[in-house]
Amino acid sequence: METVKAKTKIYDQVVEKVKKMIASGELPQGSALPAERQLIEDLNVSRSSLREGFRILEMMGFIESIPGKGRFVRKSRGEGSQSGRVPLQDEAILELVEARLVLEPAIAVEAAKHASPSD
Repeated sequence: METVKAKTKIYDQVVEKVKKMIASGELPQGSALPAERQLIEDLNVSRSSLREGFRILEMMGFIESIPGKGRFVRKSRGEGSQSGRVPLQDEAILELVEARLVLEPAIAVEAAKHASPSD
């Protein structure tokens, strides 16, 4: 009997593809990532999946976003936003992101219910 493989989320595939591009040198350290539109076309994913993948890659320390300039491959993984934090396994980070995706919409609904007209 064949085992059933767990479905891989599209944004997880984005994370893996970009990590491979970094590891292979296709995206060298310090280089700018291609434009979103180009990556959407190259990776055949939606904008929301691409952006969620970017959020995960940023949390993992692979890329950084600089407002007004774009997204860049970090020169050294683990520096900057990751310094002083407890290192997490990739799976743990993905679980945290999935938890956020479940919790944040519910929190927004509750906040809207309790909002006053001045909010």
